[in-house]
Amino acid sequence: MDFYIKNVRVTVQYSFLLVLCLFLIADSGDGWAEVMFLSIAIHELAHWLAMAVFKVKVEWVRFSSFGIDLHRSSQTPTCYWRDILIYACGPLANLGVFYLGRYYFYSAFWFQTAIFNMVIGLFNCIPIVPLDGGQIFQLLAQRFCSPRVAAKGVAVLGGVSLAVVTGFALFLYWKLGQGALLLFCAIIFLRLLKSTKQ
Repeated sequence: MDFYIKNVRVTVQYSFLLVLCLFLIADSGDGWAEVMFLSIAIHELAHWLAMAVFKVKVEWVRFSSFGIDLHRSSQTPTCYWRDILIYACGPLANLGVFYLGRYYFYSAFWFQTAIFNMVIGLFNCIPIVPLDGGQIFQLLAQRFCSPRVAAKGVAVLGGVSLAVVTGFALFLYWKLGQGALLLFCAIIFLRLLKSTKQ
C-alpha cells in the first residue's frame, strides 16, 4: 500500500501489519506493546529531524516486517560525520527519554516508557548492519579501511554481536517469559539473510 505525504512516498507492507499484530497478541495486557511502538516512533522521529537539520531529503518511508526505513534522496552525497550523527540521533533520543523518564518511575506508564526507550536505544547501538550501531561502524570502517576489509569486519562483528544478543534474549525468555527481544533478534536475522541473498 503506497501513498504520498508532501512528495514523500510512504509504503506500508502487509508484513509490517502482520508483525504489528504479533506484538499486540504477545502483549499480556499490561500495555508494553503500545509503549514499545511509541519508543520506536520517538527513535525514527529523531532520525527524521536530524535529516531535516542537515537538509537531507527523505524520498521514501517504508514500513516493513524489518521495521521503519527512511530512504534519503539518491542525489545526496555521502558525508561520513553527518551520516554518523544522523544514525546516532535515534539511540540518543531513546536514551534521553530514559534519562528524563527515570524521574517518574512511580508512574507505570513512565516506567515502561523509560525502560523500553533504554532497551531500544541500547539495542540499536549493537554493531549489526541494519541497526544504527552497525551503520555507524560500517561508515567508520569504510572511512579508515579498504572496502573489502571493512565489509569483512562488519560481517564478523555483526554475526558475533547477534549471537551474543540472541543468547541473552533466550535467557530472558527462559527466566522471565519475555519474548520481545527474541522476536527482534529473529527479525534482524531474517533481514541479514535477505541482504546476504541480495
